[in-house]
Amino acid sequence: SRRKNLEMEMMEGGFQEPSDVVMNSKTGERMSLQQYHRTSSWTVLRVSDTGEKEEVRLSDAVEEANEQGLKVVVVASNAKPMVVRLMDFGKHMKEKQAQKKMQAKKAKATDTKELRLGFNIGQHDLEVKLKQGREFLEKGHKLKLFTRLKGADFYNGQQQAMDKLREIAGTLVDLAVVEKDAFMNDRSASMLLRPETKGGG
Repeated sequence: SRRKNLEMEMMEGGFQEPSDVVMNSKTGERMSLQQYHRTSSWTVLRVSDTGEKEEVRLSDAVEEANEQGLKVVVVASNAKPMVVRLMDFGKHMKEKQAQKKMQAKKAKATDTKELRLGFNIGQHDLEVKLKQGREFLEKGHKLKLFTRLKGADFYNGQQQAMDKLREIAGTLVDLAVVEKDAFMNDRSASMLLRPETKGGG
């Protein structure tokens, strides 16, 4: 059939569906045979794995990539000419996955933990809460202190609540620095602390 003949011609020309031309470096989507048939003679700006740039036919870029065991990755499909890069795409994807895992691990390590403090919290309860807060900070978490104001306390005690949070934060100065000073948000007084770094800030 015509399609089979076309496929054979493309295979002989060095194009191997669907592994040679990567259309989307994020998803790994590959160029189909039909797409390649329409664009193989297009002039593209080829960027080699060493950074060298040259205008070549797409089919020549594919052939060069095959010879080097690399893939042709489209990095700017709307540019004129279209920009492609020769790269070890498998290695590129593995590095991206490893980077994502590292970012996720780092994000998890710096989760923001919350410490809810009663407006008229007693000394014993406060000490228990502060012990918990210290553990969070020692593990590298940020710490949000907040006090929910109810009834008359909301109208008369906002400043007192914020001052109290600042006072409590002062007892954690050996472990934390203030990222966001005390502020009112709806009916809560809040304050955000982050772990003190070894460099002192």
